[in-house]
Amino acid sequence: MKFHHDVHTHTEISSCANDRLATPENFIKAAAELGHTTFGFSNHLWDETVEGESGWYHKQCFSHILPEKERIFSLDNCGMKILFGAEVEYCGMSDTLAIRAGNASVLDYVLVPHTHTHMEGFVIARTEKHEKFRNEFKGQLIEAFPWMLPETAEKLAGSMKLRDAMPALDYSREEHNKYLADFAMSSYEQLLDNPEFEKLTKTIPVIIAHPFSGARMIMQGEYTERLRESLKKTARMGVAFDINLTGYGAKETLEDNYLVHLMREAKDCGVKFAFGTDAHSVVALSSIEKGDAVADAIGLTEDDIFDLVK
Repeated sequence: MKFHHDVHTHTEISSCANDRLATPENFIKAAAELGHTTFGFSNHLWDETVEGESGWYHKQCFSHILPEKERIFSLDNCGMKILFGAEVEYCGMSDTLAIRAGNASVLDYVLVPHTHTHMEGFVIARTEKHEKFRNEFKGQLIEAFPWMLPETAEKLAGSMKLRDAMPALDYSREEHNKYLADFAMSSYEQLLDNPEFEKLTKTIPVIIAHPFSGARMIMQGEYTERLRESLKKTARMGVAFDINLTGYGAKETLEDNYLVHLMREAKDCGVKFAFGTDAHSVVALSSIEKGDAVADAIGLTEDDIFDLVK
């Protein structure tokens, strides 16, 4: 099928965007050239009335993103429907949703990720083996460099990601994949049961950002029943899934991509979909061009597309 929208994008005001050309003006122009009829902005947001933000999220609050809303809607829309949304964090380890439903009405929609597992110790808890290694590493640093301040050693050890520590741990890739799948399943169930999330779904359109990204084992048998029940609940709540094109490879590999099979299952359960590039630069917007192949691999029709983007 052909579709003409992109609602997962990050301009220069998102801390993860390093392209100074990633301005609303340039995004709108590029989107129009790509033939879009609907285009959405979804910079990162942590509602300042919600406690628990990380240092990275501290400045990415409403007062940071709302001035861009005024700027966006002062521009020529090039004949497109322009949407102003945000990507708001969900921290599964603490069951924290980074927005209050009562404050969401200034947005047209929200993307809610539950799989930012690179944010260890914030979104996802560290494994016991990883935490033990970090503590040991701190001691080794102080022993090797007596001149090093304890707080410096703490900072260096604290920055050690699991992927960096894995060669030194008795911890296999398969074991880690199981840990990620367990977290993805439990955090998603928890998100659907979160009272503030339920309120949010009744306030504005909600899309789950890159659902189950990185959880390659999620389509294995032990999760089947729980996953299907969660997908049915997603559909009943009117929540859509983000088909995030960063997670899909070349056309010839799509049939082997677990996300394709996951989205087929979601479609069968009645979930609706919206496409996004997760672009952090103008040039990355063009990755939307592979979306038609992804849509065909999943078997989507116009009826499967979220009303927000039609």
